[in-house]
Amino acid sequence: FWRVRAKKTTDTTEFTVAWRFTTKSVPLSVPVLASPSDQATGVALNPVLSWNAVSTASLYDVQVATDENFTQDLQNFAGVSKTSQALSGLTENTQYFWRVRATKTTDTSDYSAAWNFTTRLPVTVAAPVLNAPANGATDTELSLNLSWHSVGNATAYDVQVATNNTFTDGLQTFDGLSDTSQALSGLAEG
Repeated sequence: FWRVRAKKTTDTTEFTVAWRFTTKSVPLSVPVLASPSDQATGVALNPVLSWNAVSTASLYDVQVATDENFTQDLQNFAGVSKTSQALSGLTENTQYFWRVRATKTTDTSDYSAAWNFTTRLPVTVAAPVLNAPANGATDTELSLNLSWHSVGNATAYDVQVATNNTFTDGLQTFDGLSDTSQALSGLAEG
């Protein structure tokens, strides 16, 4: 609303009748995607998608799918209040597409260009190769070290020792070992 009055040194008029005007709505900019980068590979199964803020946006809508048309395995995240969205439950060695749009009370931007990323390959771990004592060894000491060869990609080892090959009698377990050996002591004779 606006109005005007005139002034002179000793005289001032009344204000005019108020007129009004309405400003136009500025269209929202399309968000710019940031991370993971387009066509990234080896992405974790729980990535955080991020994009640059749109200054006049209040919320964002995020879509993730396994096809560029966003029709397969579609995940919608509506009304995201920050410039990132965590994902979980993704499948190994799978390509995902994602896009974002900005929203405010009276307007919604177009979706950003779709970016894609491929999740990491399945992590495979080979079985360890046993080293000592040798298979079928006899007359071993009552205290000894079990040892095995390291395995690439392994982060820990679990060892079981028992008095029978079904591992039901006299079972001892050693879980989460970072080394490739385990000391045993107090073993029974024979």
